[in-house]
Amino acid sequence: RTVGVGVFGRFNLAVVGLSLLIAGPVLGAGIRLVASHWTPTADDAFIVSRSYDVFSTHPPLTGAHSLAGANGVSVHSPGPMLYLLLAIPVRAGAVWLLPLFMAMVNTLALAWCVSLARRRGGVAFACVTTAAILMLIRSLGPASMASIWNPTAGRMPLLLLAFLVWSVVDGEVRLLPAVVLVGSFTLQAHLSFGPPSVTLLALAVAACVLHAVRLTRQGIGSGPEPNGDLEAGEREKRWRPLLLAVLVLIALWALPAYEQLTRSPGNMQLVADSGRADLARGGADLALAAAGRAVGLSPGFSQSDDGLNASTEVSFGGRTGWNTLAIALALGALVAILAAAGRRRDRHLWSGALVALVLAVSVIATAWQFPQGDVLVAFYAFKWFAIAGLMVWLVIGLAAGKALVARWPTGRRADRAPGVEQESKHPARARSVTFVGAGGLVVFAALLGGLALALALPGKDGAASLYGPARQVGNAVVEGTEPGGRYLIGRSGPYDIGFTSVLGFRLRSAGRNPVTFGAVVNALGEPYRRSGRRCDGIIVLQPSDARIGRNAEILTVAEVPNADPDLAGMSVLLVRQGKNSRSC
Repeated sequence: RTVGVGVFGRFNLAVVGLSLLIAGPVLGAGIRLVASHWTPTADDAFIVSRSYDVFSTHPPLTGAHSLAGANGVSVHSPGPMLYLLLAIPVRAGAVWLLPLFMAMVNTLALAWCVSLARRRGGVAFACVTTAAILMLIRSLGPASMASIWNPTAGRMPLLLLAFLVWSVVDGEVRLLPAVVLVGSFTLQAHLSFGPPSVTLLALAVAACVLHAVRLTRQGIGSGPEPNGDLEAGEREKRWRPLLLAVLVLIALWALPAYEQLTRSPGNMQLVADSGRADLARGGADLALAAAGRAVGLSPGFSQSDDGLNASTEVSFGGRTGWNTLAIALALGALVAILAAAGRRRDRHLWSGALVALVLAVSVIATAWQFPQGDVLVAFYAFKWFAIAGLMVWLVIGLAAGKALVARWPTGRRADRAPGVEQESKHPARARSVTFVGAGGLVVFAALLGGLALALALPGKDGAASLYGPARQVGNAVVEGTEPGGRYLIGRSGPYDIGFTSVLGFRLRSAGRNPVTFGAVVNALGEPYRRSGRRCDGIIVLQPSDARIGRNAEILTVAEVPNADPDLAGMSVLLVRQGKNSRSC
């Protein structure tokens, strides 16, 4: 018991140390964004607005608007869990701290991944997992670790989901409620996470049910004096994780279910319809090309962000023989590992191989069904493929490591009785292996620290140039409008994408009532649709050299970085409305 506690303590310290290595670049990205005076723009501002509405009379029932409905149907991500996560800091007025908040969430998720990796394969496997995670952070971009944008906010939880499901299939069924929590978050964050989230959730639930059924059939108290009370209590414990998971599932999906039941058609029906729409899909060519690039010899998680974008663009050009061979070898290796580990009853390994196989198949399914016309969407929707590649290579590496250790004599007898000291047959070789292993861990830790330090160094924030204009526009609109007033937004021409959302969230958080029309309603929500009533004013964003209409008041002129010089100067106009107006 004493030795066990000591070893457990050392393992914990190793996990803490490895987690700190990961925390450096992730938290560093959040701190850099906060220090650069981060201000939500574009989709981020819509997310902040909907998060603000969580504690209101019209809370969001679905997630962010999705381009999956580009064929004319307004489709949203399945649920509002991202809004629920951000609601408290947004309502507390800490919008500027959201990048650091998301960085902390992702740090905890990745630290949990390292802890679960240690339980599946030991400290050495936790070190390898840490190195792979640092490479993944480099690949996806450190700034994405602090992003509140829903296609990026679900990536690290998806990695955590894979490790949690691995643990549940491996026998830690008590983690099933956590699987449902994290899996529901990824599934509700963005439609691109649908295939891996659903399949992993189904795998975890099936493993938990089979585990409970197997224990129930074996029975408790089968000795000469069965204890009925003990048997009933043990039976309850077997099914407790599943019952708790059901309660978590009901709580997390109550709002989307209510929306589906009270609207016709509901969002879930629209999502299903969009999946069956008559569109040109990626098919086998895109599926094999994307999957091969995700798990090939140069897998997605080992590439730079530019490399991932290039891989996505090339994948739409069709499959190549090399990509087909890469995915075939990867799937074949996983099947072989699954079979071999099953014969040896190595549950740690075959459960990991099963999870990696599910993720690889999910990559193929996602790319197969992806609309060919949505190439721009694929640049962020396909980014989670790198996570599948990471899991595939981790499992292959774990299998290779176990095979190597099994053939490496250490001089230790596995069947030594507890508490009985026995002399090793090869003490010198054992000491040599121990010394080499310790030295290797020191060198490996140094390499990890160097990589973490390199990632944590300040980097260029591509969106930083928009933060100043966004703050200027937001402050001017709040100062130029009246509390409780109703103002129409959404007529901003070339500035719609970046700044109309800024108008919405600043007016909403400052106690004004923004209303809108057209596509902006999809992003901001139905409660903001104009209804033919009078507005106190219309807010318009237009080039500074454009003609100013009658009754228009210039609130501010902002300099916006833009490739078109004619759009660099943006005027914020307020057109006040008369008493008989029906502008809203």
